[in-house]
Amino acid sequence: GGGGGGRMAITYTSKPYTGTISAYGGTGGNNAGAGTIFLKAGAANGDLIVDNNNVTGGVTTQVAATSLTLDNVTIKNAAGYTIPSGATLNVATAFTGFTTNASLTNNGTLSLPATSTLTNVILYQNGTISTLTDLTVGSGTTIEFQNTTSATAFSLTNLTIQSGGTINHKANVCTTILNLSISNNLLVDAGGTINVN
Repeated sequence: GGGGGGRMAITYTSKPYTGTISAYGGTGGNNAGAGTIFLKAGAANGDLIVDNNNVTGGVTTQVAATSLTLDNVTIKNAAGYTIPSGATLNVATAFTGFTTNASLTNNGTLSLPATSTLTNVILYQNGTISTLTDLTVGSGTTIEFQNTTSATAFSLTNLTIQSGGTINHKANVCTTILNLSISNNLLVDAGGTINVN
């Protein structure tokens, strides 16, 4: 099988280089997951890029029990990134540059800006999302809730689902429900979807 993409960290004060920086997973009997690229300019938290060059394969898992704080996170081109139980990913600014063939699985804690818009993000939500109050589910985004129950809701102040955005629950089994608690406004634009099939 192919080997994983490894890890790369680049810290800099200026970056005149404009070429490709890559950490793709290898191909073979079993295609491998993407590596991670960490870019940090000066005092910034730094940005994380997970890109698998459109090769579908294994997922890239954050190191267990770690807490990462990043400015921007990009997961694209068939990459999959998992936050394991006990780990935390703090995104200070935004998800950027996602492609709809990539995915993020949250089994731990994901911290987002209080007001966040997700575009082209495939999110499998089975952990905790903290600090988020106002969420816009933009075009190309699907959020699959896997851990809401009749007694446990996912709570927001405002939720907007734009055209091409979808919220659903895990493939239907008897114990799977979608339970959202919205204290202010729930807006579903034409072309937006809440799917509980």
